[in-house]
Amino acid sequence: MLVSCTADKDDSDFHRRLKEIEMEHEEAAETIITGEQLNSVKEIELLHNLVRELQHRNLRIEGKLL
Repeated sequence: MLVSCTADKDDSDFHRRLKEIEMEHEEAAETIITGEQLNSVKEIELLHNLVRELQHRNLRIEGKLL
């Protein structure tokens, strides 16, 4: 009976630790996804700023030509 109880506890500890590891992996994946999304947003903002700058330059050039 004692051996069975110890085996049950070991099995329970194993499953608990396995669940903890799964949760850690999920958290890490969420962090990676969030970081990638943040990088995408930064890239979009950078491109938007570049487009706006080019539009302003274009308007200045057109103004000089007229």
